[in-house]
Amino acid sequence: MRKKLLAGMLALALCSTNMPLQTIFAEEFTSGNQDVVSEEETPEIFTNEELEAAGETDEELSVFSSEEVPEFNDAPDEAMAAAENEQAGEIDLTTSNKVVNGVYTISSAGDHKFICSQETGNRIVVDGANISAKDKINIYLINVSINTSVDSALRIKGNVEAAVTIHLTGTNSLITKDNVCAGLQKDNKAQLIIKTNNSDATAGILNARSIDGDSAGIGGGFYGSVSCSNIIIDSCSVIASSKYGAGIGGSKQRAGSVSDIIINSSSVTASSTDGAGIGGGGYGASSVSGITINSSSVTASSTNGAGIGGGKGGAGSNNITINGGSVKASSVSGSPKNDQDEVCCCTINNPGSLEVKVDGSPWTPVNHTNVEPNNTNLYAWLTGEDHVITVGENETSYIFDSESNKFKSNITAPQVLKINSDVLSLSSDYKGLYEKVEGIDTFLIGGSD
Repeated sequence: MRKKLLAGMLALALCSTNMPLQTIFAEEFTSGNQDVVSEEETPEIFTNEELEAAGETDEELSVFSSEEVPEFNDAPDEAMAAAENEQAGEIDLTTSNKVVNGVYTISSAGDHKFICSQETGNRIVVDGANISAKDKINIYLINVSINTSVDSALRIKGNVEAAVTIHLTGTNSLITKDNVCAGLQKDNKAQLIIKTNNSDATAGILNARSIDGDSAGIGGGFYGSVSCSNIIIDSCSVIASSKYGAGIGGSKQRAGSVSDIIINSSSVTASSTDGAGIGGGGYGASSVSGITINSSSVTASSTNGAGIGGGKGGAGSNNITINGGSVKASSVSGSPKNDQDEVCCCTINNPGSLEVKVDGSPWTPVNHTNVEPNNTNLYAWLTGEDHVITVGENETSYIFDSESNKFKSNITAPQVLKINSDVLSLSSDYKGLYEKVEGIDTFLIGGSD
């Protein structure tokens, strides 16, 4: 009876799925030839009563009551969150189990995306041992905040030959308290690009600092590469600072060169005490060259070194190029040029952020508020000759003084005629005199206009 019940239940199941009944009886076929099944061999069809009886066997299924259903905790779990982030292609530096001894190591080419659920001391290291020079490494920083007292916040090791591009989204911080390390340290000669994928430069911000450091904010570490080269900052906002190293460039007392630092269409603030804002570290760098700023807002300052060029006690600089933009530097080593000719800084006040034209050609930005919100001056680097500057509807000639290498605006002060009220009273004579005297803008009579 048990066998019949089971056969019947199976037959019903097969009928519901439109499977031929013959397939259940494979033993009825021999040598691959299907035997005809007689009517006598047809499985019994069971009534409802028989099926109900079958359900009363000791093999009946267990059914959970509503009270027996297990409860689940909906509270977020860090491990689960980390796994979900990784499935989305994002590594949370705060929680990821791929962080080993405080370090996430990039050892392959391709895309690597990072977030931080909160500020962390966990660091990023790029190791090029297994990465070809022809490969590309893309690092996406999405509101990442690394503040470490050990090593660099992000280090590109000397064995990396592939180009590294750092894509910025939101505000990102790479800060180290280890004075022999840079906030963003580059120990190789391969290209490093820092950029945002948004047309708005403020959509991607990087704050890189070596606090009280002998190393750069962005660039060389004290015990890293002797030289610092091949850094491009493109269409983003960067704040970089150090004490003895450069804000962007070399570290303290390193004898190598600093070269090929390019800033394109970006907002950059770079500062140091003994190092250059952009260039060599204090008492370091045998040479500084190939610093180029194109159509950017830049504030570069140093207490004891150059704003752009060499650090305190270090080498001067050459081949510094400034094309357009607004560049405020505490000093510049050497003689900067545009693409062809030497240029000097011309300071133009533009409190209304009005359109600016230089010799009839539009100039951007119109002032320095992109990096210093309260600074409405425009620091335009122009060739050593006279220029006509238009701010809004006002046109002014700026005269170049070759002896001081400075520009002076040629604005004539209003001429004033002072007439003692005891001599000439307010009468029709006043109007007649005004008409006869040319070039007089204002009359002061008795101290009044």
